[in-house]
Amino acid sequence: MENREIAKIPKVPPLTTKAVKLLGSLCFRKNSIKIPSVDCLLIFGTAVSFKELAFSFEVLMKNTSAKKILVTGGKEEYPDARKHDLPESEMIFAEIKDFIPKKTDVILEKKSQNTYENLLFGLEMLERPIPSVCFVTKSFHSQRAYLTLKKFLGESKIFQSTYDPIYPSVGKKFCEQDWFEHPEYLSRVWGEFLRIRQYGTRGDLPLDEVKETIHEIEKETNDEKIP
Repeated sequence: MENREIAKIPKVPPLTTKAVKLLGSLCFRKNSIKIPSVDCLLIFGTAVSFKELAFSFEVLMKNTSAKKILVTGGKEEYPDARKHDLPESEMIFAEIKDFIPKKTDVILEKKSQNTYENLLFGLEMLERPIPSVCFVTKSFHSQRAYLTLKKFLGESKIFQSTYDPIYPSVGKKFCEQDWFEHPEYLSRVWGEFLRIRQYGTRGDLPLDEVKETIHEIEKETNDEKIP
């Protein structure tokens, strides 16, 4: 059983007020103002906050529709992963099924271990091309989810709907307004920065839109890695 490439809760260096602001602007991407009917509604896997996801999904389905719904997520095998009997996609589906319109085609992807695999395995189950897609994920994960989706579906129209998760160890919403006030949420956002930078450097996601912000964060934290 391999460890994660980057820890879920990595050690955070000293951060200036500017660095905190930059990290927030990098990781928390703004939701789409209006989401039309789309060809695919894609839900990224999660092992926490199913009820928060379900509430957000219920609201979303009152304002849009989708030809297909793809729910992703397998059973994480990392040593620090939350232990569940079912794949993440099945647990998510159990929470949202009552809000799915009848006759909507729902597909569950059950093998993936991470964001990249959510798409690698999930999109294999769909017919291409996919002209429009709306993805659903945690708010602090939205930038990385968007960039990874752009890697796979760069020609598609991409819309976004997020929810603020609650981690049991913290007990409060993980939201853009005050994430930096709790050490664990601060660490998780720092981890998102590390992932965006590392995965982008090796080509798993495009960095063009965020490279300048990454450079600014590196300068503020004396942690310059991208040439």
